Amino acid sequence: FYSPRQSNGEDPSHHCFPKPFGNSVVSPCWHFLTIESLKFYGVAALQAATFAFVVHLMQTLMILIIGFISFVSLPFVNKTRRQ
Repeated sequence: FYSPRQSNGEDPSHHCFPKPFGNSVVSPCWHFLTIESLKFYGVAALQAATFAFVVHLMQTLMILIIGFISFVSLPFVNKTRRQ
């Protein structure tokens, strides 16, 4: 979860720089930028981190559900186009 400083004293923004292999680069950057943007407008860090986590979770679930529905509907769509 987000904390203003890591336990080793490093700034969490170092996660935004790409690594050749390893963890996703987009997710930590999105969380960091969302949290910092909300803090700029006066939202507390904990509420901003919760918001970033929930929105990212909902977006991920939405993509998975819509992708599954699309995958399942492909045979029906292709069947009607062949006839």
